[in-house]
Amino acid sequence: MKGTIAPSAKIQGEAIGFGNPATMQTSTFNQVLENIESLSIEDQEALMELMQRRFVERRRAEIAVNIAQAKEEYQADQVFRGTFDEAIAELNQRETL
Repeated sequence: MKGTIAPSAKIQGEAIGFGNPATMQTSTFNQVLENIESLSIEDQEALMELMQRRFVERRRAEIAVNIAQAKEEYQADQVFRGTFDEAIAELNQRETL
């Protein structure tokens, strides 16, 4: 069985129903992999492209949230302004407090 976990672990997670969440998640992940492997090469390529686009979109959304947060902190004057050496000195000073 390529890309799967031991059958006993799969059975254990399914038999209990509310078994170890990690085991059940691994089992589900392996089922997804098996389903993907059953697709044609063309469909697997299309799926990879789709997942890559979704990953990029999700990452862009995370970056947008980070930018908005940084702007808010900047406007609230909650950011450090100075040189690299000044930033290191500030951090060192905070450690000694």
